[in-house]
Amino acid sequence: MIESNASPLPTEQLPRVALLYCLAALAVDLGLLARELPAWISLVGASAIGWRLLIHRGAASFPDRWTKTLLVGAVCAGLALQYAGGLSLDVYVALLLLGLSLKSLEVYHIGGAQSFLYAAILALMTYLLYAQGFLAVVMTFLQMGLIAAALTAINADPRWLTQRPWLPLKTAAVSVGLAAPLLAFLFVVMPRLPPLWAMPLQTRQARIGMSEDLSPGAFSRPARSAELAFRAGFSGPLPPASELYWRGAVLDTFDGRRWTVECDCHFDWRSSTRQPRPGGPPDYTVVLEPHGHRWVFTLDRARLGDDRIQASGEDLYRYAQPLNERARYEVWPEPAPAYRPLTDAERSRYTRLPANGNPRARELARQWRRQTASDSALIERSLDRFHQSFIYTLDPPLLGTDSVDGFLFDTRRGYCEHYASAFVFLMRAAGLPARIVMGYQGGERHPGEGFISVRQYDAHAWAEVWREGQGWQRVDPTAAVAPERVERGFAEVFPNSPAFNTLLGLPPPGRDSWLGWVGAKLDYLDFLVGRWVLGYDNQRQHSLLDWLGLSTPRGLLLAFGGGLGLTLAAFLLYLRHRDHTHRREDPLTAEYRRLCAAYARLGWPRAPAETPNRYAERLTRASAPAAHRLHELSARYARARYGASLPPTDSAALRRDLRGLRFRLRWMF
Repeated sequence: MIESNASPLPTEQLPRVALLYCLAALAVDLGLLARELPAWISLVGASAIGWRLLIHRGAASFPDRWTKTLLVGAVCAGLALQYAGGLSLDVYVALLLLGLSLKSLEVYHIGGAQSFLYAAILALMTYLLYAQGFLAVVMTFLQMGLIAAALTAINADPRWLTQRPWLPLKTAAVSVGLAAPLLAFLFVVMPRLPPLWAMPLQTRQARIGMSEDLSPGAFSRPARSAELAFRAGFSGPLPPASELYWRGAVLDTFDGRRWTVECDCHFDWRSSTRQPRPGGPPDYTVVLEPHGHRWVFTLDRARLGDDRIQASGEDLYRYAQPLNERARYEVWPEPAPAYRPLTDAERSRYTRLPANGNPRARELARQWRRQTASDSALIERSLDRFHQSFIYTLDPPLLGTDSVDGFLFDTRRGYCEHYASAFVFLMRAAGLPARIVMGYQGGERHPGEGFISVRQYDAHAWAEVWREGQGWQRVDPTAAVAPERVERGFAEVFPNSPAFNTLLGLPPPGRDSWLGWVGAKLDYLDFLVGRWVLGYDNQRQHSLLDWLGLSTPRGLLLAFGGGLGLTLAAFLLYLRHRDHTHRREDPLTAEYRRLCAAYARLGWPRAPAETPNRYAERLTRASAPAAHRLHELSARYARARYGASLPPTDSAALRRDLRGLRFRLRWMF
């Protein structure tokens, strides 16, 4: 038999205070991931915490083997029903969080608590898959500090932990503080590597306002939320809201109900770095939230120079791979391109319609074509019809098979998708090349800080029409029906939309309130972090290292040695401070000294050689305030200080009584 030198996990019973730290770490993990996963997972976690607290108080017992088997089976069945057997990161994160919750029901020994907390760290890291902003980083550091405090608590002396249960937090704060310089150094010098793998997040895709296709009339209400889509910081004044059309995708094929992209092969996709980058600073910088697709959002006539982004040659950009992490890119203004007529294949693609369906709309378009003398008149005729008798609403009725006919002649109620789809159909039926553009319109403006926040409820669809001699021209039929939607934005036109409700179903604070002001400042801070941290790419890293003299191995080695020396010096100072701290007086003695100081401020100081009992007797003879209570407490203190040591609970009770008497004397100063 080969003898193993590996030390087993500690089997000592977990201190009671340490258990509370472990459960607090689990509660914070559940809270951070609550909005990213189904509600029942948070409910299971909260129930597990409640059950473990009842066990902690002696009001319940640990689950037996059959109960554990039943719980695991129920959790697996719930996951199978929730995700229908699909595989994504959401499934693995949910499984990890559920396993961590059930593990809390059997945490009893120190070794099990250590494994539990290591799994809690892994669960915390998954939080950064969903949120990568400034607040997410702050919350991650705070939670890491709490887990470090829990690790400290499970290895602490139970008697010491009972007397001072908050000290693990202080120890964890020191540890995180010592690690911060090393983290900053690694961020500066470590190579900027691309992700090694990527998997989709279903919850993220469910909350975005855009999709790969457009089906007007298939749903009675658009699925929109107040989730952030991206922020854009401008080097100059902010453009007016009516010019903020953020292009993302072009739809060119209609099958009678749904608009899609026929084929990416129609565009000449090439790396955007092949375009010469203009001189001077960029016009604006975009910090884009992960959306799981390849979209890149820019205003009209944009030029990019990013090796991760491809250009179509028609003012349309996309990422080479689906975007599953926060990204940053810079945009320069693009001069107006030289006019190029459509090829026969392009003209055919942008005028193509299904052979059958929507007969009334086809006849109306042919009638307008006969009655108008120019393309401009045809466009104006269509917009006039929308302006005169249509209503913009987020609750339109459902449409039948001939969705365009149903919208134009029957319901006449809808939102941007209905108007863009009907308009492009009419233009194509009249022989005019047209297509749908998907993206966002408007955004929350922050003129003082110079940036715009675009959210998912700002998702928008509009049309582009080909004009001979001019090229593609933007036409937004929604502006003909509800110009306030374009000029003022979705948030001001629909302030009572459910998209603005908080997690508790309450409306958000107004922008003029102090909560709104704090939210705006946090938005700006988050934008700055995204702009400069995400913008720290290979090129900027090389420039900074050259400026610091760290671009050579010798310079990097000197910097690493210097940083290591500073860290060691800081650690030695901490050890010296800790030694001084350990020499400080006992907490019970310190509390008694504070009480004596309170009496001294009232005119009854204690003599240096006076014992606690003699001091209490003198104050009793002098009729000092609460002297009899002082006499009782002094006797208890003398027995604890000079007799047998008190149990931790009795020592804590005596300190509490001494503190209570001192607070009573405070009102007599």
